[in-house]
Amino acid sequence: MASAPDGVDPAAWAALLKWSIAQTAEGDGTSSEPPAPMSKEKKEFLEAVMKDGVVDLVKRAGEILEALHEGTKPCREGTAIDDDATDRLVGLMEELMDIVEQIDFAMALVQIGGVPPLLAIIENGLVAEELRREALAVLATVAQNNPYAQDALMSQGALPIFVRIADSSASASTDAAADAAADASAPATPASNQLRLKALHAMSCLARGNAAAEAALVSAEVRGVETLESCLATDFIRLQRKATFVTSALILSDDADAAALAAYYGRLAPILVAQAETSGDIDLRENTVKALTTFANRGFGESIKEEYGARLDAVMALCEARSKGAGTPMAGAAAGGPVFDEDENGENATAELSLWAELRAALK
Repeated sequence: MASAPDGVDPAAWAALLKWSIAQTAEGDGTSSEPPAPMSKEKKEFLEAVMKDGVVDLVKRAGEILEALHEGTKPCREGTAIDDDATDRLVGLMEELMDIVEQIDFAMALVQIGGVPPLLAIIENGLVAEELRREALAVLATVAQNNPYAQDALMSQGALPIFVRIADSSASASTDAAADAAADASAPATPASNQLRLKALHAMSCLARGNAAAEAALVSAEVRGVETLESCLATDFIRLQRKATFVTSALILSDDADAAALAAYYGRLAPILVAQAETSGDIDLRENTVKALTTFANRGFGESIKEEYGARLDAVMALCEARSKGAGTPMAGAAAGGPVFDEDENGENATAELSLWAELRAALK
């Protein structure tokens, strides 16, 4: 079978050529004459149609990256760009996302040097936040379950950038504020919750499944554990949910050694227990119990019982009461307990109670 023309996806080419040959072999049903083999001219015509009708996505990705780099040049020179220009660049970033959602093209983006210009956009506080969020989403997609891309992003310093943006305290200190004032590319104000959420997602996609990245997260230089702590401590529920999920994934990893687990437990367990006591969000509560159960299964069962046993028993008792239909969705408020979502019901409580049972078993 002829190889695909330049710029044509080989899989699509093979499928179309196979289909075309099959149609030639079967005929169109209007003649009793046996079909003739596909001529050279017909094959050349088919190649031309395919080549003209299929966009070279790697080339297109390069064009988009060049346009993004050129379009954000004023920001690198200290001037914000207007809304119309931002909208145009956001549209290009969305197109780039469509391309990198295919893993082969995600790897190609790394190979053509696409990481540095996207990191430059993410780091520049003069770039509109919407565009920075889209850039974070693109790199998160590129990194997810892609060891080649993860290694490339690590080598280019992406992890500390993601962590710094996800951590609200990163721009709160006097020193950091002074640095930001001296550097036009640095954010002068703390990141919004939406931007932090995108940065945390990118951090998760880069770190999970990559031993070097997971080890770096617990280092004093990167401060990934402290960043998870700050995300858990926020009042933005989506950020809390994401941080709890990421915590569960990281402490479940086979690459998490005793020192890493101890670092996570020491800083995050107190917040997780407080979440279990006070949050009324069912998704957050369930992920919190799962994280605590993982800690118990990874050697911290005795510590959890000694430090938090009585408090967790009280939360379990409240969950049991809710599963039996006791009280109302607001029942916890009067006693200083969690205020549950309006759609909280016995079915949700029963599902949560099964998770508490797993924790209780892990603590025995």
